[in-house]
Amino acid sequence: MRRSSKSDCHELLDGPQRYGDLRRELGVPTNMLATRLRELEAAGVLSRLPLRHNTRAYALTDRGFALREAIVALGRWGNKYE
Repeated sequence: MRRSSKSDCHELLDGPQRYGDLRRELGVPTNMLATRLRELEAAGVLSRLPLRHNTRAYALTDRGFALREAIVALGRWGNKYE
């Protein structure tokens, strides 16, 4: 999993997030975010949730939540050494 994907997962630890909210929070171009989310979905780390008005949200799967401790630890490490 790429370092940027860990940031994506960290945003989802508190619950499902809409695509637009993730894009604003992470500050990445939409094409880059779409690619990363597809990769994480293909890896079984997150799932796409359909919402009304042709929008979507993303949530961690059980497999994604199993990474919780690692995601949090890597976030702390990144904050310390960036």
